[in-house]
Amino acid sequence: MRTQLFRTDPVLVDGDGVVVALKDLDGVLATTLYLENMDIPAALTMIHGSKNANLRFTAATAGDAGNVITVEAVAAPDQAFSVAVSGTDVVINLACDSEGLPLLLASEVLTRLQADPYVPALVAVSLAPGSDGSGVLQAFGPTSLSGGFDATQGGNVKVEHSPKGWPDFSGPWDESIPASNAFSGVAAGVVKAFDLDVSIRGIRITADMDGVPTMLVMSAQAQKKRI
Repeated sequence: MRTQLFRTDPVLVDGDGVVVALKDLDGVLATTLYLENMDIPAALTMIHGSKNANLRFTAATAGDAGNVITVEAVAAPDQAFSVAVSGTDVVINLACDSEGLPLLLASEVLTRLQADPYVPALVAVSLAPGSDGSGVLQAFGPTSLSGGFDATQGGNVKVEHSPKGWPDFSGPWDESIPASNAFSGVAAGVVKAFDLDVSIRGIRITADMDGVPTMLVMSAQAQKKRI
């Protein structure tokens, strides 16, 4: 038995006929589909100094409110390391030498931020993609997190399957009305599941929104061996 077959990245549905997923499930039977209507957390990926000197900050609470969070790293001569969290602002006072040059590696700053009693309540801190933390973290000015998104009530969803999949997904497509009905109108922050008891190779999920857009994620899990 195979378990996780696919999980899409969040797809912004802001119009009609937006493809949330187009996948080849290789002839599985009894597939459980999952649809998430999700909030997206705001985030900031540093791009200062060497790639190994960068961190990523992600709002602890998903949604648009995280876009007001700012992060700043300050350097000053003979400064000791400290962190100040005030409202939605994080100020990292970097440990520096007598000339004001930062001394700590990004991995060391990461450890201290994660251990701080206040920082994790506002932002989760990790190494930036591609960074191993071995570079010295440099100072940077106040920078806002971005990309935070509040999900809204989902629109209409169409679930179709086909005996043909990759590479052309030519169909014929057969709509599963029960699945389409189950996934339409999913509330914000909700995950819905539906068991599709047919042999599936190609699967296509599209969604329509009439008004305020939302973010949808589609995934599937097989319950039986493929045929």
